Amino acid sequence: WTPDGRRVIYTSGVPIGNLFWRAADGTGNEERLTTSPNTQVAGSVSPDGTLAYQEHDPKSGVDIWLLPLHGSRQARRFVRTPLNEGNPKFSPDGRWLAYQSNVSGRVETYIMAFPDGRRRIPITKGGGFFPIWSPDGRELYIRTAQPADGGGNMVAVTIDTTGQDPKIGEPRVLFSGPFQGNGDIAPDGRFLLLRATTREASTRVIQLVL
Repeated sequence: WTPDGRRVIYTSGVPIGNLFWRAADGTGNEERLTTSPNTQVAGSVSPDGTLAYQEHDPKSGVDIWLLPLHGSRQARRFVRTPLNEGNPKFSPDGRWLAYQSNVSGRVETYIMAFPDGRRRIPITKGGGFFPIWSPDGRELYIRTAQPADGGGNMVAVTIDTTGQDPKIGEPRVLFSGPFQGNGDIAPDGRFLLLRATTREASTRVIQLVL
């Protein structure tokens, strides 16, 4: 979503998916935002209108890119290592970007100062996937395992960014379950997640977890 709630950004195209957006009420035509030979997945949009997304590069793995949605719309690579970085999420105030990376040898969650990108702070130590900021920006909600690992916990980590150096709290478990992919959270604190079901199930159910 764009911060004003008027547009939705999504991946479209076969076999290579690039980024498009369209009015959330379905009016008008879709508009292409990016053109790349690599598949791209939207992450989130900062309050000032900068889109963070991941691009799957066959040479450098999964990298995080930035695209201003206003003005020149010149994309630039923001986080790149020989390994993979993805699922970028801007904090509500736009000062930090949370993401996951396997640069340490396993997938963990980090936050990076925005827009300079000079400070990278680890948030998890035992695995961390699909970070989601709380609406007030005081917590990060992180999954401790991927669906292939049998589910895992959703943990909350308090983050105090009022001072010069962020203070990171200890993770506490909120709930557990075989959830899939990325999720989101509503302004009132309700999670929206996809929950894995058995292969025999004929329908896929979206569950709201309070």
